[in-house]
Amino acid sequence: MKKTILIIEDHVPTNMLLKTILKKEGYCIINATHGKEAYDLIVHNKIHIMILDVELPIMTGIELLKLLKREGRVIPSILITGRDDIDLNGLKDLGVLGHLKKPFKLEDIVEIVGKAI
Repeated sequence: MKKTILIIEDHVPTNMLLKTILKKEGYCIINATHGKEAYDLIVHNKIHIMILDVELPIMTGIELLKLLKREGRVIPSILITGRDDIDLNGLKDLGVLGHLKKPFKLEDIVEIVGKAI
């Protein structure tokens, strides 16, 4: 069975690039451009892993993870961010497995997703 990855990235070219790369690796991909859209997709789909930007419109990536945790839904997640100040220690209980700093290499995202799934 194909594993489903939810990509949540508001920069559409990056979102589409991640979709293309991970689809070639055999994953089923669902895309969202903001946290609210992602939440609606999570409610209606079985998501195995999320790749999400920290800074998202409407609901940030961290706010989304906290909402899911309050509802008892912890989904393994990989953060992508341009920020240097991400403290993963406080995020592991929200399902965060790791993060990639933008700009990242495409082979790095394939590797981290492969290890996570």
